[in-house]
Amino acid sequence: MKRGLLIPVLTILLLAGCRSYDPDIFDARLRSATFETYHEAIVESYPDLDRVGLDAQTLRDRWELAVVEAGSATEYYHALGEMCAALDDPHLRLTPNYDLWSQTDGQLGATDLRIAMVDGQPRLWNQFHDYALDFTDESFEDIWPDHQEDNLNGWLVESFNGISPDKDVIEDVLNIGPHGTIVEVDLSSPDESSQLTLKRRRGLNVMIKSPREIDTSNIGSSLFRDATTSTLNAIKERAWEAETSKFHDGNYLFAWRVDDWGGLVWKTSDTLPGREDIAELEEDLKAAAEILDGTSCTLLDFRYQGGGNGVGFLAMMENLLPTKVDLTAEREWLFFRIRGILRIEESPSIMRGPVIILVNEFTASYGEWMTSLIRRECNATVLGSRTGGCEYCIVNIEGPDGSKLRFGGEPYTRTEGIPPFQSVGLTPDQQITMDPADLKSGSMAKALLSTHERQTRTAWLLLEDLCDEAIP
Repeated sequence: MKRGLLIPVLTILLLAGCRSYDPDIFDARLRSATFETYHEAIVESYPDLDRVGLDAQTLRDRWELAVVEAGSATEYYHALGEMCAALDDPHLRLTPNYDLWSQTDGQLGATDLRIAMVDGQPRLWNQFHDYALDFTDESFEDIWPDHQEDNLNGWLVESFNGISPDKDVIEDVLNIGPHGTIVEVDLSSPDESSQLTLKRRRGLNVMIKSPREIDTSNIGSSLFRDATTSTLNAIKERAWEAETSKFHDGNYLFAWRVDDWGGLVWKTSDTLPGREDIAELEEDLKAAAEILDGTSCTLLDFRYQGGGNGVGFLAMMENLLPTKVDLTAEREWLFFRIRGILRIEESPSIMRGPVIILVNEFTASYGEWMTSLIRRECNATVLGSRTGGCEYCIVNIEGPDGSKLRFGGEPYTRTEGIPPFQSVGLTPDQQITMDPADLKSGSMAKALLSTHERQTRTAWLLLEDLCDEAIP
């Protein structure tokens, strides 16, 4: 009885404490309330603080004053961003309240600097440069002779405004500030022969278009599109010489069969769907089962599979895994521990024979869980480059100031035979990564595409060997 009364009382006290500020006034009380909200969420839900040398008190000692006593909205959001970046969490994304920021500090701007995690290393990806190369055969230096230093594709980012780089935090927070302010980035060249401190002004090539939209050239989308086209062309070239070929071009999956070989290609523009769109994925899997029936080996292409919803994950795994697997996540809530189970039921697998899985830097979250479980349960061979390292389930928090924080929390209980991969990624059995020589073209996108094509060729050679062994 007493315990039952205690919970509502504590809840009321917590809510009362959180409301000791005016959400319309950007003052120390609002900043303090937001810090407390995020600090509490991180301490309670992020399970990996000790790995990065942090604990509750260290977080407070390092960043509370910087956040609460910030002299501007820029200092405030950058301090929050620096704290978040210290978590080293690939799932993390801090979205500021751009309305509040621009009302307080004036017109906002951003640089065109972007980071791509290549084989686990943060490398500069100058999307403006790559975007320009798509429209001309001339070199970037010939078109913009005053911006020769802009072509720094592939350079390793050592620090961003004095802190260790984190892709999402840099692109969402630290890369943004009042129009015309300076950004400093410490770099080392792809061959590690030279270093450079790059100074850029926010707003040089990119502007904040609206409170929720940053105007950048979306070269990433064209890379994903070109990579998918390259993969499908490789399959169709094999099909020309085959006696039997079948294809299903679905909403989420491209399923194929070429004689005794079969496989699935995840379409790069989509993530695993939730309940509202699950019927389309189930339709793809049903068609894939018919196409793969009678094959002797399977190639799964999970490159650019960035995770998604648990409902879609279960649908995929119950069609691919032949065994039952329980993934359990636990979290504390007041005086209780809440336990959730994601159960993959035992069912026939649509895959046949030896299995090869292709992965790359853009394979993340549930894409990594699919890869690791299939490798364990089906003795699959994983080929490609190190994955993103998003092991934990997503936690979403909204701050009193209107900002939002997403990070990895509530980890699944360790599954035997699958080592931790948070912020490290899965290491393929056969690694094929970007060679610094690929950057001679000056384009990060083309270098990544070249790596993609080498991975595809190697997978076909390995598939040929495994299929020959599998056929009686």
